[in-house]
Amino acid sequence: GDANAQIRVSYVKQRTLTNPDGSTLSFTYTIAGNDQDDQSSAEVLESENRDLTLNADGEYFFWIGGQVNVENAQPGGYNGNFTIEVEYI
Repeated sequence: GDANAQIRVSYVKQRTLTNPDGSTLSFTYTIAGNDQDDQSSAEVLESENRDLTLNADGEYFFWIGGQVNVENAQPGGYNGNFTIEVEYI
């Protein structure tokens, strides 16, 4: 992006993952962001719209993780979607 441009970030915090037999898991995403490529100083971003600023090189870095409880999960692979929206403002 453009140096020091303002952006707005939003995402859906909780998604349902499904395996082929129809079993589901609820996955809660956590996103951290920073205008430097330094995860240790990144700030956790909430899921609602959030205004941020790109760095002098027009970059902003994201780290995506989350939590899921697999205590009662059926074996197998689970699939789902994750979307992060980034809008110039």
